[in-house]
Amino acid sequence: MDAYLKAAEELNADSDLLFNTCKTFYKENGREYSDSNLKADLDRRKLIDKKFMEAEDYIYGKGMWQVAQFFVKSGKIEEDHLENVLKSLDTNYIKQVTGLDVTVENGESK
Repeated sequence: MDAYLKAAEELNADSDLLFNTCKTFYKENGREYSDSNLKADLDRRKLIDKKFMEAEDYIYGKGMWQVAQFFVKSGKIEEDHLENVLKSLDTNYIKQVTGLDVTVENGESK
C-alpha cells in the first residue's frame, strides 16, 4: 500500500506523467484511446491517495455501496444481503499505513 500511495501521489501531481503512464498501460493491455478521450477520462477522476482520503467528503466504501444498491435494483442480489457490503468495509489497514481515521460508509449515502 505504501508503494501504491506513493505512485498515486506522484501521478496525481503530474498530469503529463499520469497521461503517458495510462496511455502506455492501456496500449500494452489491448486498449487504445484517442488522446482527447483519455484526457477527458483522467480529468473526471483522480487516483485515491492520502490527500484524497483526507478530504472532508471522502467516505470509504461509498462507491461499493452504490454498486450494491444497483445490484439490488437489478435483481442480482437480495436486499437483505446489503449488510454484507457494510460489514466488509474495514479501514484498519488504511489507518495502519496512513494514520488516518477515514469515514466509513454506513448505508446512508445517496
